[in-house]
Amino acid sequence: EDALFKMGRVEVAEVVDQPQVLATYGLDAPVLKVTVRAKGESWIEVGKKDGAVYARRSGDAAVLKLDPSKAEELLKAFGEL
Repeated sequence: EDALFKMGRVEVAEVVDQPQVLATYGLDAPVLKVTVRAKGESWIEVGKKDGAVYARRSGDAAVLKLDPSKAEELLKAFGEL
């Protein structure tokens, strides 16, 4: 529950509407992928590159640059599961 709560608290610092290749954002080998299955399936992937933390969501081409401190809290919470 704590990890999911932290997911809702992560702030987006920047939206990259036309992202480059996924490796630019560390999303070619994400450090975290969370998948939710209900009526369908949705996921979010988190990658790290050059000290920055990025995410992308299922059904969305944009890449999100995350607030680094909130993103690290999220990664730590999921790492403790």
